Amino acid sequence: MIILVAVLLPFASRAVASALASGGSLAERRVEEARRERNDTALVLALADCAYSRWLTNPDVGIREAQEAIGHAERINFLRGKAVALVSLGWCHYVRSEYAEAMRSFLQGQAIAEQISDGATLGILLQYKGNLFRRVYKDPERSHREHIRALALMPPSTDSTLRMLLLQDIGIDERLMKHPSEALEYLNKTMMFFTNRADTSNLVVSLGYIGECYGLLGQHEKALEYYEQAITFGKALHLRRALAFDYGRCAGSYNVLGQPEKAIASALKAVPLAEAIGTRDMMPEVYAALASAYRSLRQFEAASKYQVLLVEVQDMLYADKIRNTLLLQQADFDAQKVESRIKALDNEKYLQRRIAFMLAGLMVLITGAGLLAWRYARREHRAFMLVEERNRRIVQQTQELEALNAQLLTANEEVQRQLQIQSEQAQQLEVSQKETRRTNEHLEYVNAELLSANAERDKQQAVLESMNRELSYKNQALSEAERFRLNMLGIVSHDLKNPISAIIGLSGVLLDNPTYDTRTQDMLRHINESGERMGALVRDLLDTAARSVGKLNVHLQPTELKDIVSGVLAHHIHSSTRKEQTLIFIPHEEVWVLGDVQRLFQVFDNLIGNAIKYSPIGGTIWVAIVHQNGRARFTVRDQGTGFTEEDKARAFGFFQKLSAQPTGGEPSSGIGLAVVRQIVDLHHGTVSIESEAGKGATMIVELPLLPK
Repeated sequence: MIILVAVLLPFASRAVASALASGGSLAERRVEEARRERNDTALVLALADCAYSRWLTNPDVGIREAQEAIGHAERINFLRGKAVALVSLGWCHYVRSEYAEAMRSFLQGQAIAEQISDGATLGILLQYKGNLFRRVYKDPERSHREHIRALALMPPSTDSTLRMLLLQDIGIDERLMKHPSEALEYLNKTMMFFTNRADTSNLVVSLGYIGECYGLLGQHEKALEYYEQAITFGKALHLRRALAFDYGRCAGSYNVLGQPEKAIASALKAVPLAEAIGTRDMMPEVYAALASAYRSLRQFEAASKYQVLLVEVQDMLYADKIRNTLLLQQADFDAQKVESRIKALDNEKYLQRRIAFMLAGLMVLITGAGLLAWRYARREHRAFMLVEERNRRIVQQTQELEALNAQLLTANEEVQRQLQIQSEQAQQLEVSQKETRRTNEHLEYVNAELLSANAERDKQQAVLESMNRELSYKNQALSEAERFRLNMLGIVSHDLKNPISAIIGLSGVLLDNPTYDTRTQDMLRHINESGERMGALVRDLLDTAARSVGKLNVHLQPTELKDIVSGVLAHHIHSSTRKEQTLIFIPHEEVWVLGDVQRLFQVFDNLIGNAIKYSPIGGTIWVAIVHQNGRARFTVRDQGTGFTEEDKARAFGFFQKLSAQPTGGEPSSGIGLAVVRQIVDLHHGTVSIESEAGKGATMIVELPLLPK
């Protein structure tokens, strides 16, 4: 792979330089052409593209062009153009480290893209939001979720370069989550794509992170090959930011390989580049590499200088993180309030449409009732006309009867009978008319009752919708408060971590100086050990917080327990010697498990440290590792006061103070055994206590053996 990149390097550099030069001029020509033709739609898109092309060379001009595009888009109500312009505006703010402004632009663009169902633009916005979460919140897991969602939203017709940039971001997320193998799958794919496309600026990014993955895997010589390739490409295009990062990465690898002179040379190249571009992101890594290299060369004054600079830049970056985090949270919260208001307006519009439909239905009902009334009136008119006709016939017949009265006496009775029948029919018609009126009145009453019931139902539904909105607002506020609480817990823990790291580092530098007298070295050693205890307490607090939100992870790999326990015993040799205690280690030849080395070190360190803390001065502590019933069994037995039954019931809880007291006045936080149980549970093991009050205690950890 490295050979392939080296072969393509000259062609990629020339092609990319040409593409960058022509890309900007092409976008500017499109802007001029759109202005000349007075084509507002084309002008919006051209300005947005031109603004995006400025991020590498002149983001200030890009911001002005993007804002002009947004103004034109709002004037002509071109929503898609406004969303694209907001992408360019947010990205230019991002590269200028103006993260709050970038988040506001991305959130506004996301709302518009969702409104018009523009999947391609929405995917790009989610991608850039994920980068903000990774860069500012230092939360690669949330960034990874946003990038996976963006990948699912991108339509098949999306430009292949945009898709590869998204895959590159996913690979960076995997590397930051310490999944180097998964990260390499994505980054190798993007490296080949950008090499074939001669996209050198993005190729440099992929090469740098591929090198970091090999560094995580312990292959530092291979990592250096990729860093050097990235530096070669970066020099060709004068990518100062990328060069600063890659020189810093090289310095770290040189230190690991035991080449401090090369580490110093590489790190000193990174410092002026970082100062020239005005960024501090990579400076902790650079200063740490310089301090370590000078310490290896026993140049303690220079090591102390860079250790102090490391502490200062960590404090500045920490302050920047707090400020940017709070600004981003405010921008996110403002956007959520706007979205809530939009949803409320949509609900009101929906309610208004429902009322309009109900009124239309009522009009149809009234029209139907009128039609029925018209039909009844028409029927009555026909009956009246029929009566009129019959009356005329009766008059005619009466006249005929009167004229023929003398001759038709018998016919007169028939006529009377006909008159009686007609009278009865008239009465029946009147009854029918009354019944019709009663029926109409009943229908009107039923319609009124129906309208009243519908109005009451709409009123109740409006109340329910109002309650649902109120509940949604409260749930949103609770979620925001919980997220703020977790962020503050991480901030407070980190705030303790930086000064403690400075104490440990500076005291370690001073301890390496052989010119101090014995009393001074004892005081420095006491400072260093106290700092390490405080650091362990902070780590326990961080682990406790991580477990509470489901982020306490272990990286399981084949691990031999004897080496870990030996390292823990070496770590505690000074504290046991100070209390005149004897440590007896009885190891099995080889005990292999599937475990996380750092987490298991934390478990054994806590248990052996407790045994030393609670054993009497001059006592003996036995440590053993054996195979038993197909499991690895670690035991540490002391001669302390032991555990009461009540102590055993509460021993593994958080912040529990037990009856035993440290024999040397050592401090106790009350969370060590709780963290031990959490870590052992993550290794599918068990931890238990065998003890009687006043007769010492035996702590037992059992873990599954590594399958053969």
